[in-house]
This record gives sequence, structure tokens and C-alpha cells, in this order.
Amino acid sequence: MVGTRLLDISHGGLAIEAPIPLAPESNLRLRLVVAGVKAELETRVADCRRRTSSRGQPWGVGVEFTEVPRETRQRLTRVLTTKSHRPRKRRLA
Repeated sequence: MVGTRLLDISHGGLAIEAPIPLAPESNLRLRLVVAGVKAELETRVADCRRRTSSRGQPWGVGVEFTEVPRETRQRLTRVLTTKSHRPRKRRLA
């Protein structure tokens, strides 16, 4: 899925939008850019649900990281730590 939109990310996985449903427990290789560096990650689909929002792609997919290169994990930790200290802009519904 080229150009899939990232919805959320943590140390253990991420959530993305998808144009098609993905089977839970299936394995995926994802390319992710972390702090300007491309990395390939092995992941497992943990959950896939139809999104109720009419914006974006119709499926929400949660994936768990199964193999992350050490350097990528270190960059991800730095990025997530930096982002968690910034105030978040919240949208009102």
C-alpha cells in the first residue's frame, strides 16, 4: 500500500488507514521513514476494522512490530520521546 496514512505510532506498533481489509495475524513488511531514514520493518496485523469516518481510507489497521533493526528502534525512541514533550493540538468535534 503506497502512501498509506499513518494514524498513530508507538514503540510497539502503529495504526494506518488502508484501502482494503487486511487479515488479522498476517505478516507485513512495511517501509517507514524514521527521523529521515528509511527502514524496513517486519510486522503482524493485530486488528483490522472498517472506519466509521467518511474521511480517508475505509479500513483502520493496527500492526505490531515483530522485527525492528536496533538503529531504527533507537531513532523511533528518540522521535517518540521528543514528540511526547510537545503540546498537542486537539481538534474539537
